[in-house]
Amino acid sequence: MPALTILTCYYRPKPGGLCKRYFRGIQALLARGHTVHYLSVLPFPITHERCIGHRFPWPQHATQGWLFWSVFHLLAPIGLLLLAWRYRVDRIYSFSVNYAWMLRPSARLRGLRNRVFLRADLLQNEALQQRQLSRVLGRRLEALALSDADVAAVSQELLDRVQQRHPRMHLAQACVFPNDLPPGPSYARARLRQPCQLACVGILEPRKNPYLLLQVLDLLHAPAHLHYYGSGPLLAELQEKTRGMASVSVHGWVEAASIWPQVDLLLMPSRHEGAPNAVLEALAGKIAVLASDIPAHREILPVQQLLPTDDPKAWAAMIDRLIEDNAFLDTLQHEQAAAAQSLRFDWDQAFCAIIEADHPLGHREPA
Repeated sequence: MPALTILTCYYRPKPGGLCKRYFRGIQALLARGHTVHYLSVLPFPITHERCIGHRFPWPQHATQGWLFWSVFHLLAPIGLLLLAWRYRVDRIYSFSVNYAWMLRPSARLRGLRNRVFLRADLLQNEALQQRQLSRVLGRRLEALALSDADVAAVSQELLDRVQQRHPRMHLAQACVFPNDLPPGPSYARARLRQPCQLACVGILEPRKNPYLLLQVLDLLHAPAHLHYYGSGPLLAELQEKTRGMASVSVHGWVEAASIWPQVDLLLMPSRHEGAPNAVLEALAGKIAVLASDIPAHREILPVQQLLPTDDPKAWAAMIDRLIEDNAFLDTLQHEQAAAAQSLRFDWDQAFCAIIEADHPLGHREPA
């Protein structure tokens, strides 16, 4: 494969699975000899002579709010257009609808198809946060951004939902491109410790539904300690709410390798997920998982591990049973391991193949 010049865009590095996969994809492209240009307010955490950052002229500490996003949506397409022309890029891709819209003029200039990796349903997240105006504008932007694009969605459910939302929208090609299970050691347990070490891992924001677990903790009969790992808009509020609670620890952001050896059972009560990386990391480490009964979890977990987002009694009853019944825990772990087999593939290679392909993607899953 001849070396390609590739253009992409994301406003700044931040915690969470999206940036983790985004940067992993860039590293994979660099390893195959390609050059990646990107536009961002802050540089990406990638040091490589062929990873070339171009700074969007905006104060680095002020990348929130309507003013920033309005200016960014207006000016970033122009900056990207200049980059595409100057460096004669061969491929254009993004990890979100917003950036697909910004890159659309550049793709047209170069006669390329915009390649979009859909990682989550941003409109559903806006609805959960009751941002009606953002949702209306986002719906229009989504249709414009994805029209005639190559789309690789992280789940079949997400791809179907977007297409149902825009029945007249034409996608050039579409495929399902799930996250894989990361490599790493196993932490499988024949029984859960007492007190059981429960964990909620990920960005602390309303859609993650973190406060449900405080209700669950109050209902447990078996001894347990609840750990929150992650940063986000609810971090300070959660720290204040749990101050003085001996059975709860709020750690903030922690390296994944330091989390999983301490965890007996991962709890993911999210109301909405795109690609739940914490669940995948737990599956890879053979750690038992209980998660909310939402589409993103249904595609990767057995139904027995899924619970309502608003029923703390059901969560507490399941946790008590897992702590007390070793045979039930063993059955759950075996079913979990079987479900996870489809997520063992070379994600880096599959990602690069989608970027490099001259031929249509087709409706397929990665080999």
